[in-house]
Amino acid sequence: LYWKASSPKSTPVIRRGDWKLHLPLRRGEAELYDLASDPSERSDVAARNPEVVRELAGALRRWNDSLPAEYE
Repeated sequence: LYWKASSPKSTPVIRRGDWKLHLPLRRGEAELYDLASDPSERSDVAARNPEVVRELAGALRRWNDSLPAEYE
């Protein structure tokens, strides 16, 4: 599941299984959450799961690049 607000600068998000990744496109680091053990997203586990971050970030960037550059 992919989603993003209808603004080119908004942060895209991907959910795959129990993982949820927020990927700031301009500034900041990716945030990864394990929703099975942390449904309220209080503990960012990106540093402990770099492979998951790489995999989900790649899929999310490809999806985001396929979106329109501008919205009406």
